Amino acid sequence: MVDHILKLTVIDAGRSKRYAEIGHVTYPLKDLEIGDGSEQQLFKMDLEK
Repeated sequence: MVDHILKLTVIDAGRSKRYAEIGHVTYPLKDLEIGDGSEQQLFKMDLEK
């Protein structure tokens, strides 16, 4: 999985029936440190447009 990338897209699903993409963030899974799952991990990243 070293060549895989996780992409999360943030959308605005306001009153209109169309979704507006606000931005996205990508995270290479090779940088992910997998623990034993006993504690949460917090990632803070800027959105890309």
